[in-house]
Amino acid sequence: METVSEKPKRWRKPLFVVLSLAVVWSVALAAKRSDTLHQKVQHHVSQLPSVNIHFKPPPSRYNGTKVALLMEERPIKQLTALLLHTIYVVPPDWQLLYLGSAESLAQVNRSGAIRHYQTDGKLELKVAPQGASHDAPEQRNHILTDVAFYKEYLPKAEWLLMHRADSILCSNSRLDLNDWLKYDWVGAPWSDNGQWNSGGGLSLRRMSRIQQVLRFQSRQDDQDSGDKWLWDRIKVIPQIKLPQFEVEKTFAAEGIWDERPMGFHIPASSEGRLRDMWDDSGRRKEAFEYCPEIKMILEMKLERERCEEKVEASAEDDKKAEAAKKSQQRSVRTQKG
Repeated sequence: METVSEKPKRWRKPLFVVLSLAVVWSVALAAKRSDTLHQKVQHHVSQLPSVNIHFKPPPSRYNGTKVALLMEERPIKQLTALLLHTIYVVPPDWQLLYLGSAESLAQVNRSGAIRHYQTDGKLELKVAPQGASHDAPEQRNHILTDVAFYKEYLPKAEWLLMHRADSILCSNSRLDLNDWLKYDWVGAPWSDNGQWNSGGGLSLRRMSRIQQVLRFQSRQDDQDSGDKWLWDRIKVIPQIKLPQFEVEKTFAAEGIWDERPMGFHIPASSEGRLRDMWDDSGRRKEAFEYCPEIKMILEMKLERERCEEKVEASAEDDKKAEAAKKSQQRSVRTQKG
């Protein structure tokens, strides 16, 4: 005979089986519903219109065909200001390439404005080729007359502005670089024994003409400077496009005076031929007023100019004071008489 305590034990096994079956059926039904829901979602998603997104970066404003080049390995203190000024003055579609030493590159890279223009693509900084030292002019001349240099550093350039640290573009000029693109070479004209030459320190050059010369001719060591060597060969190319003298002197002033040139080239090594232009105090004053940026490249010379002007002004003041003193003495004697 079963006791009361044994009855619940008899029902435990069947009850466990029933509960297990209920759980399995519930899971199966839930999975079926989930599959049905998933199928419905997939069906509705497949009915949505497809959208393809292709991101294409905006085209660059600079295509590399118009480049202003400054090659200066010395970490001169006005270098950053000179680069930023050039960026400001050149037309918007021009790029600036600076080639310098590790020291000068580190110096200009400290400027936030320089880094901004690098990111923008307006300015590119590179290490100058070996031997491009200011103190080794022959090596520098060799580099600038070597076609390999242009292929490596200026592969796309068709118009090249050669811009040295002793040259400056004037922000007050009514002209800009794009006004001169119809010519194959434009520089600062100067005369050598009555023969007209076009300087290269601040000059605009058509690269296809440069390459035309360098494909067939090679400069030998210790010949004319690289600029003079190129100019002598470019100017005799058939159908070359060069400006007339009166037009070219409005591009840049070096040894020939012009009231409002687009820029100035004032090399320290050519003071003899610059004397006629800069010895005139009236012309100096006019140039400084029209193109105050000259002070960036003539700092020490400008200080000497100021000293001389102060001496002249002081001497004039002394003469006036002496004349006034004598006049007063005469007036006193007259009153006593």
